[in-house]
Amino acid sequence: MTNLLQLDTYGVVHHELSDIDFLLNEVSIIQNDFNAAKDASYKLVGHIKKQYELSDNCVKQLESLLMPLVERYSREKNFLTNKYNVSLDDTHFCLPDAWVNFQEKYEYNPVHNHGGIFSFVIWLKVPYNREEEDETGTCNGKFELFYQDTMGGLSAVTLPIDKSFENTMLLFPAQMHHCVYPFYTSDDYRVSIAGNFFLKS
Repeated sequence: MTNLLQLDTYGVVHHELSDIDFLLNEVSIIQNDFNAAKDASYKLVGHIKKQYELSDNCVKQLESLLMPLVERYSREKNFLTNKYNVSLDDTHFCLPDAWVNFQEKYEYNPVHNHGGIFSFVIWLKVPYNREEEDETGTCNGKFELFYQDTMGGLSAVTLPIDKSFENTMLLFPAQMHHCVYPFYTSDDYRVSIAGNFFLKS
């Protein structure tokens, strides 16, 4: 679990496979019988057909795994103090739910943001190489975050998602707008886990 503290500037962290075995097992169960899984697409904006809720037990394990990261990110960025005028010392987070996306070729998530305080995405499987996607378009298969710069303009941070991002997590403020571009060079699923941390009431 010590690898969970290897957090970089943008909130990206790599997981050991042993840390996320429970996620891989849950995803395998869902993928083996999509019809038995609980659909999550009705509450999501993505143009992705297969989006499913994770079980309560899986969400609890995920909350436990990620909580040290969420608390550290909040503390190091002074996020709660700067934006919400509350202290981490008397604040607790919770993860009400989380879901898995089985993104297919040509599917995408338009620009949107989330509820809560922090959002995350964990890429479990990325079925393409960056070089192949770049040959068909410069944005293909990428994940992009948008923010207002000091001059009032709109800037972006673009992550060149490919196979090298497997078992990697991105943690970011939930109100930050972002999008997921479609990929074109694979017929396999791009599998990711996502969710939002809220403040406990």
